[in-house]
Amino acid sequence: MQNGERTQITGSCGPHGRFVIGVDRLHHRAQEPARCTSPYTTRNMMQTVWSSIGRVRSLPVASCAAAARSTRSVSWRGSRSTFATRSDAIPTTTTAFYVENHGQPEKVLRLGHIALPPLQPDHVLVRMLAAPVNPSDINAIQGVYPVPLVPAARVTDSTPVSVPGFEGVAQVVAVGDCVTDPYAPQPGDWVIPDTAGFGTWRAHAVVPATDVAVVRRAKSNSELQVAAAASLSVNPTTAYRLLRDFAHLEEGDTVVQNAGNSAVGRYVIQLARSMGVRTVNLVRDRKDFDSLADDLTRLGATAVLRDGTGELRAYMRDHATNAKVAFNSVGGKSATELLRALAPGGTHVTYGAMAREPMAVPASLLIFKDVRIRGFWMTEWKKRASVNERDAMMRDLVEKFATGELVTPHLNEIAVPTAEGVGDGEVEKVVQAIAEAGTGYLGKKQMLVFAAPSPSRA
Repeated sequence: MQNGERTQITGSCGPHGRFVIGVDRLHHRAQEPARCTSPYTTRNMMQTVWSSIGRVRSLPVASCAAAARSTRSVSWRGSRSTFATRSDAIPTTTTAFYVENHGQPEKVLRLGHIALPPLQPDHVLVRMLAAPVNPSDINAIQGVYPVPLVPAARVTDSTPVSVPGFEGVAQVVAVGDCVTDPYAPQPGDWVIPDTAGFGTWRAHAVVPATDVAVVRRAKSNSELQVAAAASLSVNPTTAYRLLRDFAHLEEGDTVVQNAGNSAVGRYVIQLARSMGVRTVNLVRDRKDFDSLADDLTRLGATAVLRDGTGELRAYMRDHATNAKVAFNSVGGKSATELLRALAPGGTHVTYGAMAREPMAVPASLLIFKDVRIRGFWMTEWKKRASVNERDAMMRDLVEKFATGELVTPHLNEIAVPTAEGVGDGEVEKVVQAIAEAGTGYLGKKQMLVFAAPSPSRA
């Protein structure tokens, strides 16, 4: 059998609680048997994974609960080199943003030290590199988002606190003794959250190996690659699904969206361009509107119009076109304006509600145009999707970032200071920058930067 061929390797729990994997034919080397020490050992489960050369095979999952999902990677990663060992010192505390109670970020968000749990056999210790500030993060801090924050304890007095942050990229520092599978996260790997609530706004985290997915790194660990990896799991994935799941879009079709300058909006523009699909984009009026319109046009926008001014209706009339699908993340009057721009039988998809205003749906549009109204939440899609569906999407997005077909939004990097020796004024500035990210008026994506990546896998 040649490298890259599809193969299935079976195994079973043998004497003395050992799971005999057999021979990994894909790489022509024997595998060490792993201990059957978890509830998973009573089943002979198989898990589809992506190998380091980007081919599919099946791998038995058994030992230490390490790997129902941790054995799969978003894309290939390089050959293994020494980065850290299990004997490395494991920190007992880390710097983190946290809240004691829900509220407005500028009032409740704090920066300090929280306790880190011991490294369990099936867990990994990761060091956060960067984490974006998304509207969902702000909503979670406010207590109006259905995914809870991550519980923690403040070091000084053991007060229970909660850590925000749903998205980011981290580097593996150490792994537990049971994280032994060759495709599981290993020291030096870059990983992204593979669970809805992760708590990325902290310098370190100890989490189950199954809660992260390994991400391919470019040869050069430049700032852009870090930003792309940190932004991979929420906004580009949302744009990807919006364009694929709600209408059969063909070259020359038109989609319309509000919040065209948002992170999701920018990814919709770029992905639609690669499909030959036209995008008509609404943005709020501002002093630098012309500059913003030029920026979005360079990304591939067909038209950039002022929201709430009637420009959309005039554009659709003058160009004798209607949209097959509309993407709404604002709500209120803006959402209704998108409805009116739909072709008969078109689909209106709401994935956000930044205006926090109800959307009026004229009965005439339902009766005479038979428009369809749908909703979308990326977290729910991930719950329903198969491993293969999720991996295929992530591989495609990673490749598009690597080739430059996708670029991240303009970033405002926020260097996270350590909690020691930092004045209250400096911490207050960081918290204020995070709070302002929720307003949507900055024109840049806020990115928390915790650390530069260490030299790792070649």
